[in-house]
Amino acid sequence: MSEKIVEAEGNIIYEQQEPKFNLTGDKAIGTLEDNNIVVTSSSPDRVVTEIYPR
Repeated sequence: MSEKIVEAEGNIIYEQQEPKFNLTGDKAIGTLEDNNIVVTSSSPDRVVTEIYPR
């Protein structure tokens, strides 16, 4: 697979299945190949992370 770069702005919701968790914020950038996604918030509010126990 060639490197897939993800860039998004707006109401971002990133959800991962294993381990199961999600992030919400204003901006996301990363690569799918490396499983590396960074979600940031431009407002004073923090990025929200939810981790689901097994």
